[in-house]
Amino acid sequence: MPARKISEPWTLAGLTTREQTILVQVLKALRQVRYGSITIIVQDSRVVQIDYTEKIRLGKEMEQAPDRGNGEAPGFNPPART
Repeated sequence: MPARKISEPWTLAGLTTREQTILVQVLKALRQVRYGSITIIVQDSRVVQIDYTEKIRLGKEMEQAPDRGNGEAPGFNPPART
């Protein structure tokens, strides 16, 4: 598949509907992950999957937080989803 020239300034106008959909999905993943990675899986020059992994950083507050006795990790507060 030959590469197509993307016009300047960059817009969605020169992209196919599939390419626009893929970009929207990548942007959604970017907005959702605070710390982590996004992997785009390509087969036969086509995006077939977008994976993201979110990291939860454990800092000094974990060492100082008391055990709550409820089976949850001390100091663990999962991020709020919007």
